[in-house]
Amino acid sequence: MLIALEDDGCLHVYSSPAAAVAEVEGLDAEETFRQVFDEKAVPYRIDWTTPNTEHRLLGLIGVVGSGRYELVPAGPPDPVGFAALFRNARTPIPPEAAALLADLTKSS
Repeated sequence: MLIALEDDGCLHVYSSPAAAVAEVEGLDAEETFRQVFDEKAVPYRIDWTTPNTEHRLLGLIGVVGSGRYELVPAGPPDPVGFAALFRNARTPIPPEAAALLADLTKSS
């Protein structure tokens, strides 16, 4: 499971890092993911396999291309950062994840 504090101020719960990547395209990843942890308090970061691109068409029209990325572990468990994740969030998405997140906060 992956828990992400996103730009909307909500905690988004994903079944896996791959599920989170499937939901957030490369163009939006850096702006969307504020803090990301797994259920064991391990922080995650964006690892770009292909960066986003930007160029001009006829010198006038900006064209962007979405890059490819993965969410990968960024270090050892960080219980303090994990706890802060819950303090900084407004509400879980999907709402059904609230009970699961409540259990995680009790154990952290």
